[in-house]
Amino acid sequence: MRKKVKFSQLTKKDKIFKIINLAFMLSIFLASAALAIYYGVTGDPNDRLVPAILVGVVSLLPYLFELIFRTRLNNILFLGLEIYLLFAGFIGATLNFYNMFSWYDIVIHVIMGYLVAMLALFFIARLGDYKKLSVWQVVVFCLCFSLAVELVWELSEWAFDNLFGMSAQGDKVSAFGQLAPLVTDTMEDILCNFSGALLFFIHFILGKKALPLGINAIERELTETKINVMQKEPQITDSEGEEAKEAETKQKKE
Repeated sequence: MRKKVKFSQLTKKDKIFKIINLAFMLSIFLASAALAIYYGVTGDPNDRLVPAILVGVVSLLPYLFELIFRTRLNNILFLGLEIYLLFAGFIGATLNFYNMFSWYDIVIHVIMGYLVAMLALFFIARLGDYKKLSVWQVVVFCLCFSLAVELVWELSEWAFDNLFGMSAQGDKVSAFGQLAPLVTDTMEDILCNFSGALLFFIHFILGKKALPLGINAIERELTETKINVMQKEPQITDSEGEEAKEAETKQKKE
């Protein structure tokens, strides 16, 4: 994260990122709000009203975070969150793609594995001297971080299913005299997340050892800690210029 600065002070690259991020955010929010109103008025047999409201609220969180804490989120992370929310939240839950297409949840978990591994790169760059770490140390940390987040995700799904009667881990079946979800769904999610993290692992290694593949640009953006601000030439006022000339003349006489 970087100190929040005015839009006019940002570099051209950061201005483009800012516009794209805000466009994504507003599009998701307005579309989610429209669907929430529609589902609230007409009713929905698939219970998509709550997901529509949640997606709309979550889409605003990155920008609200910047306003409240007066910091600027990393460009790639902001964009990555909004893109993931678009596919996982809006298209997957609000438009019911999870139930319409059995393969959709698999794709989303692969994407999640990659994005969380990329998030790990952002964190590890701020925990110590990043440049002293080897490529293998970085990618192993990213891989393990992504798997740890997936573990917390699956535990959260299990908790919500049992506490609130939800079915995030699939329909429950009878086992040992009680209803429980099939372990297949959980294991598939973990495997897909691992595949996404492994994809980042391979992408990073190939980018550092053989072909760039855009990973160097991603790494620079995620590990950069300085504030990108348009540099302006210092302007000297007339009074300051006269004082400088008088000082120079006095110094010559001495």
